[in-house]
Amino acid sequence: MRRNRDTLLDQAVRAIRQAGGHETLSDDARAAILRQAMAPAAPAIRGPLAVLFPSSWRMVLAGALPLALALTVVGLASRSRHAVVPEPVDVVVLKSGGRVIFEVPEGATVTKSTLPFAYEIGSEVRVPANGRYADRIQGGPRLVFYRIE
Repeated sequence: MRRNRDTLLDQAVRAIRQAGGHETLSDDARAAILRQAMAPAAPAIRGPLAVLFPSSWRMVLAGALPLALALTVVGLASRSRHAVVPEPVDVVVLKSGGRVIFEVPEGATVTKSTLPFAYEIGSEVRVPANGRYADRIQGGPRLVFYRIE
């Protein structure tokens, strides 16, 4: 069945080629093609902001924006080197009975958490004037982290 279709198609193509003859364009068609080829090109469609920024300004911005970004990064990097770093404070930790007691400078804050870097905001406790913070040890083996600032 397929072979019959292929043969039929080949015969149809041969018949069309033989009947077609020599093809040429009419004089009107040639003149229309020549007119289209010689016509000035349509203006390119520009984006909505192209009117605000002529090509010379776009070139200036293309060079200035990376420079401004680099200067900002350098400025921020040099600022962080001069940041005030608090001096470490000696902390004395005692365990007495069922409590853990921290001796820290007065005015410091102590924050407690069961995860090392996940301290809940607003859960810090300001150390009283005597410089001692005490916390009750909960029953069972459990790891507790304290952040003292």
